Amino acid sequence: MSTHIETRYASSPAEAKGWDTAQTREALLIPSLFEEGNIRLVYSHYDRFITGGAMPVSGPLALEAPIPSKLNTSWSAGNWVSLM
Repeated sequence: MSTHIETRYASSPAEAKGWDTAQTREALLIPSLFEEGNIRLVYSHYDRFITGGAMPVSGPLALEAPIPSKLNTSWSAGNWVSLM
């Protein structure tokens, strides 16, 4: 079991205005949110939230607070909220 964390940075409204469908999908779609036996988190600078998916296969998965350095942010462990 492992936890994968990806960080996505926001684009300017002027830049996003010129995107076609392929560019929009590339920037915003999370195609592999669920991976067998893993927890996957995507931290988005658009709304400053974390989207996550977990797919337990052979047993429970442990959800731990993300390491701030992996999120490239100054969040502390006290700011992490998990919904179970």
